[in-house]
Amino acid sequence: MQENKLYLHFKDNKKKIEFDLNRNTVFFGNNGQGKTRILQTINSLYQLAKEKKKENFSKIIDSMNLDELRINGVDYNSLFLANESLKKVEKENLIGFVLENMMALKKLSLLIDEIPNEYLYSSANRKHKVDRILKYLDRVIKQANWHIFSPIGFDNWLNDLYFFANSLVNSIKHAIDFDLEINSKHSINLVEEVLILASYLKEKYQLYELKSNDIDLNFDLEKNKIMDNLSLKSARYITTDNIDFMNIFKKIELEINAINNGVKTFFWSELIDINKFDELLQKRNELFDKISKFNNIIIKYADIKIELQNINELIFLKNSEEMTFDKLSSGEKKITFLFLEILLNDVDIYLIDEPELSLSLNYQNKIITDLHVLTNGKTLFIATHAPYIYEDFMAIEGNIAKEV
Repeated sequence: MQENKLYLHFKDNKKKIEFDLNRNTVFFGNNGQGKTRILQTINSLYQLAKEKKKENFSKIIDSMNLDELRINGVDYNSLFLANESLKKVEKENLIGFVLENMMALKKLSLLIDEIPNEYLYSSANRKHKVDRILKYLDRVIKQANWHIFSPIGFDNWLNDLYFFANSLVNSIKHAIDFDLEINSKHSINLVEEVLILASYLKEKYQLYELKSNDIDLNFDLEKNKIMDNLSLKSARYITTDNIDFMNIFKKIELEINAINNGVKTFFWSELIDINKFDELLQKRNELFDKISKFNNIIIKYADIKIELQNINELIFLKNSEEMTFDKLSSGEKKITFLFLEILLNDVDIYLIDEPELSLSLNYQNKIITDLHVLTNGKTLFIATHAPYIYEDFMAIEGNIAKEV
């Protein structure tokens, strides 16, 4: 198998690490040594390679906190330089925009100050939002703490301001409809001016953001190089530390509904496309196969299974009795979540952080073998400090270990 070497050096850690993205690997060592961060960084690199939204590029790069990055011997430190240049240009554009539109921002502040409090603070939720909007506006006008302002934060503030102004106009018009004696003409004029100014600032700032296009081009070139070197693969980071099981069931039910709707469309269509029906049937069979794989593996840990009921309803069974996920033990929840996360996310690389968390020794003795069964044909990375997990992983031929 061709090597796909990744070299990482974090800014706050003297240790440097290199490993093959095509080899099953266990990262082991004491807590606090950066095992989790390595998995998250691998995941972030694949996210970056596929990310389409420019505003997320810097966020992903900054989250990795890398000082050095090499893929197959190719140095990507220029990516960090492009990122810093991008952030610098965006920050300069933001400051230039604020200075150029200071009169409009000050007028906006004066207009909002004139709006009666009963309209501004019509609910507890609105009060919190209004206070946040006004506080941010005040800091912008005073040009206080420029270093903490960010283009993303300013863009979010403009959106909040725009939606707030819209809701304010609707609130006042609604109040007039129910009380014709209210003299709200002046208030309506005020909030409509606020909405006009908010729309103007929002549209103008979008034009300002286009000024970073040249630096964006350099950034895209660096990003595309990474995509090529990562072989266009996909990855998924999985941790059982925070379980969101509702998303798993929702994902299955959405897939079931999509298949059911496709079948209905096929059945009532005047033009029968047999290939389309075969495609739907294949998706259905793949889903049942995943459910069957889960049931065949989980039975080694507990008498648990999932079944499809009433065409689109997914139910959970333990000891042949229907029950909710939250009734399971901590270990049963984690093992169930972990196995379904793998089965329902078809990626090239699985990044599993401390799979032994809250599992009994009996579960730990089985889990590595089953993780390899579920990820067969894919690459598996795990981070652990549990001796049983490390030893079982290394007992499988071809696996390698990296001490962190």
